[in-house]
Amino acid sequence: MNKIRRSVNFSLAIVALIFITTSEGQEFIPDFTKNPDGTGGVPPGIKHYLGVSGGSGTHGVPGDAHAVHGLVTKDGAGYIVCGKGNERGETGASIDGFVLRINPCPQQSDYGQHYLGVALNRAGNDCRTDYKWVTRIGSLGRYDFTSWVAESPDGTYIIAVGATNVGVGSHHIARVVSKLDAATGAIIWSATLPINNHLGTERSSAYESVVFTSDGGFVVSGVANYPFEGSATEGPMFKSAGQIEEGNPLIEKYPASVANADQVNANEFILGKF
Repeated sequence: MNKIRRSVNFSLAIVALIFITTSEGQEFIPDFTKNPDGTGGVPPGIKHYLGVSGGSGTHGVPGDAHAVHGLVTKDGAGYIVCGKGNERGETGASIDGFVLRINPCPQQSDYGQHYLGVALNRAGNDCRTDYKWVTRIGSLGRYDFTSWVAESPDGTYIIAVGATNVGVGSHHIARVVSKLDAATGAIIWSATLPINNHLGTERSSAYESVVFTSDGGFVVSGVANYPFEGSATEGPMFKSAGQIEEGNPLIEKYPASVANADQVNANEFILGKF
């Protein structure tokens, strides 16, 4: 049986850090400030300025898409971003999570005279008009949110985490972890996880970040016992939607056996009590 180790015995206070991703997939805290009074410094230059067109339906990028996290792939060839969008287009309340890969042209000038940005409209291999792939994580008429992505050490797959409504008519959300093929975006496996409350029927939980560990596994963090009670198409106030005010901090450790698996069964995870 796969084990998840957890620790939630700490304050709900959150320390926010700003990260810039290098071309090798590593993250570091940049030193933008040069003067003692906190002024000055030179921010990094913009290498690419690209937009992605979304729309209604269950395929492609959802409408009114909000990207909330991203990284540069380890091979330096592209970017992976994730977030949420509206599967009914620009209006309505049905939300899907998404993960998107863009393999841009080498220089912004390769896009012609569109130095202030160009829209990528579809999946494909033409860097001037296409993003590489997009994967929707969620279902029609439900609230689904993808809040963080991490690339595996060998660059072959992506772990994406977030939240979803669970069960028909549920007014709660549960945390979701998914494994995607980094080259194609295909979902290798996806699991919706319970806490100790019958899969979110009494309280809600959600994942907000994920990072790989040196042993080949990964650590995820988020919130549990969150008293969200919205409709099936509404969601909690976190990430680009605001801040969570109630609940318990959550950290869970997944072993390498889960990270490397081609399929998982969430019912086999051993979960402790909060």
